[in-house]
Amino acid sequence: MACKNTECNCKCKNKPVSEKQARARVAYLKTELAHEGHWDGWSIAGMQEELKWLEEQLEKLDAIESSESE
Repeated sequence: MACKNTECNCKCKNKPVSEKQARARVAYLKTELAHEGHWDGWSIAGMQEELKWLEEQLEKLDAIESSESE
């Protein structure tokens, strides 16, 4: 997976994220969203957006891996 912000000039641009890191981040985001009463609306929206994107990327990765194993 690569940085989803294609218009940034940061070092993360197009740098792949490992599946292990992505799954750990998903777990973290789910934990934080379970305690959404402690976050403001902008933070919640950002976490939800990131979680959705990560889950979509992991689903694509899982589909590729399952097609390769067949």
